[in-house]
Amino acid sequence: MITGTYPPARCGVGDHSQLLCENLALLGAEVDVITSSWLNIPERDCNPALHPVIRGWTPLHFAQSVSAMAARRADIYHFQFPTRAVSKRVSPFLHPPTISLLRRRSKVVVTFHEPPVVNAREHLLKALGRFVQSGLATRGVNGVVILEPRYEQSLKSSFSRLKKIPFLFSGNASILPQSRLSVEERMALRSQLGITSRQLLLSYIGYVVPPKGFEDIIEVLSLLRGRGLDAYLLVLADLTPQDGYHRRLRELIQQKQLEGHTRIVGYLDRTKAADYLAISDVCLLPFREGVGPKSGTFLASTTQGILTITTSLERRGYVESENAYYVAPGNIPEMADAAQRYGGRRTDGTGNPKDLWLQIAQRHIDFYRQLLSS
Repeated sequence: MITGTYPPARCGVGDHSQLLCENLALLGAEVDVITSSWLNIPERDCNPALHPVIRGWTPLHFAQSVSAMAARRADIYHFQFPTRAVSKRVSPFLHPPTISLLRRRSKVVVTFHEPPVVNAREHLLKALGRFVQSGLATRGVNGVVILEPRYEQSLKSSFSRLKKIPFLFSGNASILPQSRLSVEERMALRSQLGITSRQLLLSYIGYVVPPKGFEDIIEVLSLLRGRGLDAYLLVLADLTPQDGYHRRLRELIQQKQLEGHTRIVGYLDRTKAADYLAISDVCLLPFREGVGPKSGTFLASTTQGILTITTSLERRGYVESENAYYVAPGNIPEMADAAQRYGGRRTDGTGNPKDLWLQIAQRHIDFYRQLLSS
C-alpha cells in the first residue's frame, strides 16, 4: 500500500488507508505500507508493516521512491491518491506506470479518493492538473478502485483505454467508532464543557479548507442566536493563526460577536472525537459542492446517530433513515431552520464501522484475487 500520508499525520486518505490495511491484515493479507519519512510515522514490522521511507515526492526523489517500492516484491501494489503530501504534484502519479513496467508479474491498483476529472468550466487549472494526474496514474494499471460510482464514468469517458480495466466501487465507512457514552455520560461531558442541556449544541468535524464552507456555519450560528436560541458551536478541528484562511474565519467569529459561543477544540483521537460528536445536537457540514457517499465526516456524524445537516446537489429535506437533512449549498436560512426544527433528534446510527470496514476490506481481497487470476 503506497500512500503519501498515514496516521499520526492528519489526512483523511491516510486514515482511510490505515483502517483498510488493518482490516486487510485481519483477513489474512500480508500488508506493507510505504509512506513519507518526515511525518513522525514509526517504522513497524508487524502486520500491517510500516515503512516511512519516501524522502520526498518530487522529481528529485523519484528514483529513490521507485526503488523503495520495487524492493517489496509484492503481489499487489496499491496506490492511494491524492493525499495531502502529493495532491499538487505530478511526479507521484508516475509511480503506478513505472512499477507496472518494473514488476510485470505484480498487479498495480490505484484508488481515487476525489473526482479524477473536474468541471473545466469552473476550475480550468484544477481540471487540467487533475486530468494530467489521473491520466498518468491509470496508464498501465490493472485495476481501479473508486469511492463514488460517478468516478468510473468520468474516467472511462476521459481515457478510453480504461473501458477494459476492472473497477471496484469499494464504498467508505466512518473513520470514527460509534460512541459508547450513555445518556448520563453524554450529559456529564456537556456539563464539563459548560454546555447545558437546554443549549442547542452545533458541531463541525473535519479539515477546515474553503470547499468545506465553514463560513456558513458561522452564519448559521449567528442567525440562530439572532432568533433568540441559545446556540453554541464546537469546532472539532484546528483554526491556526498561521493559516490565512483560518485567521479570516476567526475574525468573522469576532465580528459576529460569537467568541463566547464557540469553542475550538482542535483535533482529537478517534474515540474522543466520536464522544464529542455524540454529545452534539446537530453536526453541520455545509460543503460547497455537496456531500458525496464517500464523505468520511458525514459518515462519522451519521454513525453517532445525531442530526446531520449537509448540502447536496440532488437531495433535499429530512431523511429519517439517516437522521440527515439536505439543503442546497449556501442555503443558510434553511440550515438554521432545520437545526431549529430537528436539532436533538437521535437514532441508533447508520451501522457499526468495524463491520463496515471488514466488508470494505473483503471487497478489496476479492478484487485482488480477481486481478491475480486474470
